[in-house]
Amino acid sequence: MRRKATMALAVLTALVVGIASCGPGEPVLRDGLDPATKAILSNPEYLESFRVDPDETLPIPGQTIGRFKILARGTKLDQPTALRLCKILEGRSLTSNTLKCGFYPGVAFRIVDTKGNSVDALFCFKCDVMTLGPSAWQEFGPVRPDILKLAKHAFPDDPEIQALPEKRH
Repeated sequence: MRRKATMALAVLTALVVGIASCGPGEPVLRDGLDPATKAILSNPEYLESFRVDPDETLPIPGQTIGRFKILARGTKLDQPTALRLCKILEGRSLTSNTLKCGFYPGVAFRIVDTKGNSVDALFCFKCDVMTLGPSAWQEFGPVRPDILKLAKHAFPDDPEIQALPEKRH
């Protein structure tokens, strides 16, 4: 009987440690997404990339993504690249936004699925906060190098993007 109790305690401890390693009560991004967004992330066809003006002073003339003016269009990225971004966004490395700085995105990706549906992801490299759609705000610090690699690939001739460090200072 004592051996069963010890084994049960070991299993319970492993479960608690496993759950705790996901973050203290921090929801995973995909858990809060609507079904349409989840469907887009599960079946992306390509990414459109945009440089955006982080100043959202209204009214904004010209084309926008989110609330931000599009400054330039980057490279259209293929399905393997889109899948890579979606896997990052669906992973456990994104955490609830607890930073108290402004949101000044410089890069946006529009994730387009095989049916033509899309969702926008905007990234602020000043504070490592991103938004997916209108309301999913997350910190992406642990995967900053991965996101930055995609941004640098999308904007190879943009000196500001190319100069961004792998770690935020």
